[in-house]
Amino acid sequence: MRFRCYAITAVLTAGLGTPAAAAGGTATDQAVSLTYAGTHWSIGQGVDLAGVDATGDPLVSTGWWYRAEGDAREFPLPAPDTETYTNGTIHAVWNNLDNKGFRVEETTYVFDNERPAGGFLSIVHATNNNAGPRQFALFHYVDLDLAASPAGDSGVRLSPYTMKFTDGASHAIYNYWPAANHSQVSAWPALNSLLSDSTATTLNDTGLPFGPGDVTAAFQSGPLALAPGSYLQAEA
Repeated sequence: MRFRCYAITAVLTAGLGTPAAAAGGTATDQAVSLTYAGTHWSIGQGVDLAGVDATGDPLVSTGWWYRAEGDAREFPLPAPDTETYTNGTIHAVWNNLDNKGFRVEETTYVFDNERPAGGFLSIVHATNNNAGPRQFALFHYVDLDLAASPAGDSGVRLSPYTMKFTDGASHAIYNYWPAANHSQVSAWPALNSLLSDSTATTLNDTGLPFGPGDVTAAFQSGPLALAPGSYLQAEA
């Protein structure tokens, strides 16, 4: 299973809204199927984007976390205001993320163009709709079990922004563009706990080479000072 991380131009559209209950759904492209159920990205298997490709490599959970100016910790994206599922595409919108003045759009594409392996591409952009400048940071987190095993994955860094994880004949490429300013790799649940605790986190660029073990990995972009109407963009 392949993973990618980078960015796209934001839509500078202001708006306010009350988050709706997440309906959830599945995006499928041939043998690759990813499901989002529950409360969008959080911290447990079964409520995150999760699925499997034709090789049997499970994507246990993956998704975006954020920290806005004034936050003392990171937060997973909550249930979106709107969400649509079209074949291999998921599109979610937060008009006013947690009432903090940021509009967020996220589009995830599931693809099966490297069969039997598959993967996904997740694009997010966050626009500052506040009257003044605000800092904002994005974190992308992934928990994968190659060869259907939670304890046999090893990882190396191929470039400053690209990681490769292997377990026998199975492999995953995880990368981020534009350049993330920090990353971190650890055995589960240490990294999961780091993002879900009550303190502000800056990833410390450690953890590679890794394993073998039960791997989780994350990239960080920001915090970046956003002027009104400007955006932070990232893709994973």
